[in-house]
Amino acid sequence: MAPSAVLQKPGVIKDPVIAALFSTKDPEVRYQDLREIGHGSFGAVYFAYDKENEQTVAIKKMNFSGKQATEKWNDILKEVSFLNTVVHRHIVDYKACFLKETTCWLVMEYCIGSAADIVDVLRKGMREVEIAAICSQTLDALRYLHSLKRIHRDIKAGNILLSDQAIVKLADFGSASLVDPAQTFIGTPFFMAPEVILAMDEGHYSDRADIWSLGITCIELAERRPPLFSMNAMSALYHIAQNDPPTLSPIDDASEQPEWSREFVEFIDKCLRKPAEERMSAEECFRHPFIQKPRPSDTIQELIQRTKNMVLELDNFQYKKMRKLMYLDETEGKDGSESNGGGPAHDDLDFHGNEPHSIGRAGDSASSRSASLTSFRSMQSSGGGGGPAGLLVSTNLTGAMDNVHGTRLRSRNMSRGAFENEMKGVKTHLNRVKDARQNDFEEKLQVELDEEVVRYRRQQLNNLHALEERLDDEEVNVQERQMDTRHGLLSKQHEMTRELEMQHLNELHSMKKRHLETQHEAESASQNEYTTRQQEELRKKHAMQSRQQPRELKIQEAQIRKQYRQVVKTQTRQFKLYLTQMIQVVPKDEQKELTSRLKQDQMQKVALLASQYESQIKKMVQDKTVKLESWQEDEQRILSEKLEKELEELLVYQKKQKATLEEQIQKERTTLEERINARRALLEQKILEEREQMAEMRRLKKEQIRDRHSQERHRLENQFVRTGSTSRSSGGATNSSSIQMAM
Repeated sequence: MAPSAVLQKPGVIKDPVIAALFSTKDPEVRYQDLREIGHGSFGAVYFAYDKENEQTVAIKKMNFSGKQATEKWNDILKEVSFLNTVVHRHIVDYKACFLKETTCWLVMEYCIGSAADIVDVLRKGMREVEIAAICSQTLDALRYLHSLKRIHRDIKAGNILLSDQAIVKLADFGSASLVDPAQTFIGTPFFMAPEVILAMDEGHYSDRADIWSLGITCIELAERRPPLFSMNAMSALYHIAQNDPPTLSPIDDASEQPEWSREFVEFIDKCLRKPAEERMSAEECFRHPFIQKPRPSDTIQELIQRTKNMVLELDNFQYKKMRKLMYLDETEGKDGSESNGGGPAHDDLDFHGNEPHSIGRAGDSASSRSASLTSFRSMQSSGGGGGPAGLLVSTNLTGAMDNVHGTRLRSRNMSRGAFENEMKGVKTHLNRVKDARQNDFEEKLQVELDEEVVRYRRQQLNNLHALEERLDDEEVNVQERQMDTRHGLLSKQHEMTRELEMQHLNELHSMKKRHLETQHEAESASQNEYTTRQQEELRKKHAMQSRQQPRELKIQEAQIRKQYRQVVKTQTRQFKLYLTQMIQVVPKDEQKELTSRLKQDQMQKVALLASQYESQIKKMVQDKTVKLESWQEDEQRILSEKLEKELEELLVYQKKQKATLEEQIQKERTTLEERINARRALLEQKILEEREQMAEMRRLKKEQIRDRHSQERHRLENQFVRTGSTSRSSGGATNSSSIQMAM
């Protein structure tokens, strides 16, 4: 925040904090050679030399008198306080501040100009790489300001300065806000963000307003003018607030400037989002690909040097133009004075003065004028009496001779009639001498004029021949370039055709391989399905046989058990009969013991018999089962061998098919490569033949042109010889007759 103070009037400082911002010394003593380099509503900016520090500075003089003096004074305090608290490489350096009467002298580092000055001098927009370089350093300054919660609020090309060391400096903080967010309606209309325009009605705005102004500045640097520049300020403000954001205009002539890159268009689009929250921050802008894209380190230095060269050319042009105007003014003044005074000086001035600076008339050529000028100067310097000066000399000579002869005749005391006759004779003689000398002069002038014409026609013929040769070379070069372009297109077509044919063949081979693999997979699946089905049928058959076997075994087991029961019944009857007989034989006290012993024997016999029958049944079942399993195993083995053999045969067949396909593919590939190589050889042969034909055509054209030029030179020389002999003969006859008349 700027320090606040209660002032009785602007410029009267009571607060020591504010007083510390200003120096009490006289700035006119310290700074000299003040020259105005710019001005605006705030005041004027001067170039000056600081004697104390021995360096060049820029001084911004701001007057705070008159109407709205308090507001002006507060703006001065705000800007001085702002500059006094910010220090950054890309912000203009603050040197000192002075108060002199009602003017504030704000001293800052001197910069050679602004980005807007460069665009105006170059008369065209900057290149993308130059815009990116300037925006990169500007964003570095904006990142610093926004980190301090400050808003510049007047970003534009006119406030982006460049130092002689190619460093971008952000300047003009008179509109800056010391708080973020802000609400004041301030700034340059064409660069104001929509939320700044609507701030008085809809609330505050943030530092994203500077990002909008930066996007408009990019368009200004690219197109020389910001969007809506043709409108008045109020219409532009309404358009910005109500309509869609502006965009870059398309390039009209792509030969002079390439199309805008995708990164540049995207950068401006993200800077000019109408909702402020959708815009990039200064940090995001700085990290955008358009800003971070590699570029030469001397981009800004080269731009400054190019601008300096353009300024130098403009200064030289203006200097030459002023010199020409001054010379024309001087010439017109001399012409006027000589027309009043008369005399030969007018001819001499017109000859030596006007000719080198005259503008060529229609039908004249610079070479003819310069050659004629050289010949005339040589004639005049040799004392040959050429031109108007020579005629003037002969006329004066005639008058002098008249005076001499008249004096002689009067001294002889001749009569008036004789004197007049003698005077007539003398005048006749003098006229003859004058005519003879005039004829000599005209003949000499004609000879030199003929020589000048000969030189001129030779030079013109040589120029014409050189032009014809150059045009012919250019025509042949164009034909060669066209031929090279055609050959390049044919080679490219050949390569593209080759790639397409190879791609088509590869796709065809891939499709054949996929088809064969699919076929083999289907055959393998069918074989596996067949194997599974055969094994399943065999398993079902064996299961059915296994289910039928227990029934037969049970029948036989039932028969054996029936036989066993009959045997047990028979033995039981026999045992009972034997027991009855034995009881009758043995005494009564032994009968019980005998009965018990016999029963035990009987039970052992029955148990032994039962075990024999059980073992017989088990053996029978085991024999039957063993026979069934061995038969099933044999049948299973036979089926497995059969299936394995069929699978091996299928694999062999498939392998043979694969080998056949690979052989066919290799053969087709070889055939295609041979066809492509043959076509390439024919194309190269055709290209070689066309190049040889072009070289032969160039040679024949040069020979034809040389022959034709030689013939034209020969005809011209013959014409000169004929014309020269005729003129010399006619000149000789005229000369002899003139001499005889003079005698």
